[in-house]
Amino acid sequence: MYVVSTLQRVGPNNQLYYLIKCLDKDIFDPIIVTLSPERPDSSYKRFKERGIRIESLGLSRLKGIFLMEKRLNNIINRWKPNIIQTLGFRADRVKIKFNIPKIISLRTSIKQAKPFSIKPTYLGQLLAILFFRFHLTYIFKKQKLIVSCSKSLYEDYDRLHNIKIRYIQNGVDTERYTAVSEEIKNKIRVKLDLSVDKKIYISAGSLIPHKNTGAIIKLFKRWDFLNDSLLIILGEGGEYNNYKKSVNNCENIRLLGDNCNIKDIRRYLHASDYFISASKGEGLPNTVLEAMSTGTPCILSDIPPHREILSNNKLGVIFDNNDSNDLERKIKRINNMDYNNLSKNCRDHIIKYFSAERMSLDYQQLYSEILNFSLH
Repeated sequence: MYVVSTLQRVGPNNQLYYLIKCLDKDIFDPIIVTLSPERPDSSYKRFKERGIRIESLGLSRLKGIFLMEKRLNNIINRWKPNIIQTLGFRADRVKIKFNIPKIISLRTSIKQAKPFSIKPTYLGQLLAILFFRFHLTYIFKKQKLIVSCSKSLYEDYDRLHNIKIRYIQNGVDTERYTAVSEEIKNKIRVKLDLSVDKKIYISAGSLIPHKNTGAIIKLFKRWDFLNDSLLIILGEGGEYNNYKKSVNNCENIRLLGDNCNIKDIRRYLHASDYFISASKGEGLPNTVLEAMSTGTPCILSDIPPHREILSNNKLGVIFDNNDSNDLERKIKRINNMDYNNLSKNCRDHIIKYFSAERMSLDYQQLYSEILNFSLH
């Protein structure tokens, strides 16, 4: 049984989808329990189309404070799952009244600028940090089975808080995120009204401070050595309006959001030459895995999760976020590298180490260990 707040279309729920999609259904029988009603940007339909059972408590966050534990335990008693896996703060903190193994999925960096910028944003920064510390002290430290989405998080929690956890790295659907030929790339560019002659860089993700997209915008606004280039920014968030004002009249920057009806990043990855991220903190970013799976080389900030994915210089470049000139140097460097080799290496690397099948199989191995049986 997977317990999650909602099936909002975000990275952790994409990982949940990949995990369940690749489960051996002869052994494992999944059910999802959501705590609150779905939002317009829900991926509920995608889960249902795969025949996955979903139940919802249908509680608002306020009602959930008083009713969630009782109702969830009633559902648990009815289904009697062998294992429960919780995803997110609200699900993690529910006390299970039955002797059922519980796994907590950990996807939040301790060191990112706003450790609880995901949910609940209405609390404000101070209360958010207090909730995060409460979660750290009273949930994580008392939980036996915690699985982080990256080796980097595993090392951070062990070193900084002496919390012993396991890690299973995120994966990506390599059949969905595939590479395309130059001919198809140009056709996609024409459909998206993008130049077929310029180098196109793409940045995708939430437009919030610790993603640091402003640093990329600042460099591209200088225009001098990037006059044959275009920067595409996909995403929404608290910084959207500020960035929108900043890029007004910038011919080489396009800031696209939900108002452009962007529901599939693949077309833009296929149209782009390079993926770029200046993030200050991540778990193990889906967007980087998706980009590399499409054969799009990456220009990434120097943080442990990025280094974990970009394990060698044949896959892209790493730049220092604290050095405003280093990003420029690394863009120039990657432009002088053999692009076809870079692209092929990225795709091969993801298939070998970061596929959804590998991630799901690692979880299935964990489940079998908990239940003390061997996978066939």
